[in-house]
Amino acid sequence: MAMAVVLIGCGGPPPPTQSISPPTEKVTPSASSSATTVPTSSPPLSARPSPQLSAAAYIDSDLEVLFSGDRAAFTLGALAGSPAGDVPISEATVDFGDGTTAAVAGSCSEGAPPQKITHVYRASGQYAARVTSAQLCEPGRGLDVSASRPLLVLPSAPPSTRAWPTCTTFQLHMTGIDKGVGLGNVGALFRLKNTSAAGCTVVGYPGIRLVSPSGAILHSDVHDAVDGDYLFPPIVPHLVALEPGGYAAFNLGYGDNPFGPGTNEPYDIACPRARWVRIVLPKTNQFGTASFAMAPCEGRVNVSAIFPGADWVSFQ
Repeated sequence: MAMAVVLIGCGGPPPPTQSISPPTEKVTPSASSSATTVPTSSPPLSARPSPQLSAAAYIDSDLEVLFSGDRAAFTLGALAGSPAGDVPISEATVDFGDGTTAAVAGSCSEGAPPQKITHVYRASGQYAARVTSAQLCEPGRGLDVSASRPLLVLPSAPPSTRAWPTCTTFQLHMTGIDKGVGLGNVGALFRLKNTSAAGCTVVGYPGIRLVSPSGAILHSDVHDAVDGDYLFPPIVPHLVALEPGGYAAFNLGYGDNPFGPGTNEPYDIACPRARWVRIVLPKTNQFGTASFAMAPCEGRVNVSAIFPGADWVSFQ
């Protein structure tokens, strides 16, 4: 406490007194203080415009396995957000991976669908189609064009072979090859080699009959893999020409986990083991036999259409 001392002289008036105020202390409000702060010149965070998320260009095709000369159908566009939604594009350039490109005109009208484009691959091979550039209808967005669509183009039969006769089982040597397992799904490749001196053709899906080690015919539930299988994509039937020494093949898939009625049965009953596979050629009643061990549960198998070559056709 401040104290004032007053000295009184003899016979004179008292000197004037002075009031001394204590120094004031500057208070800085803490995080819990209710003091009001003065906003700065920067706008509050809630008022700042949020940056637009970048979009990712995409291109997809109805099929990933085609034949040379077929017309491939593509859908292209851009996606952004979470969950992802289509961002309209006004124009784009597509590289089909075979040395050709195309310009695509889009639409910025509300609700406009993704763009469609078709292309014919003249030669067999592996390709990757992608969007190389695009103009988005929403300005200010970045665009990622790194995605591509791999495709496998198989060789079509030459026109000169269309008059060749249908292959018979007497012309073909048949073999089976195990292609591995994935999450209870098993794949096998069956090769058909023309061992005769004459060319022939096949087209379509083969028939299958499973044969036990004792030679008994097992129950076979065979399905054409029109939509593909867990281990391979759909393959549209095409005419396949086999020159002498040439190969054709088909994929086969099945499950090795019991299901349905077989769930409560012993494994060898639910999934009986076959030692041979009878292969019925399309458009014939003839069958050949391949030595191949397999045990599809309930006898259910999915078979692809026969395709040219001797290699397994997988997802691209």
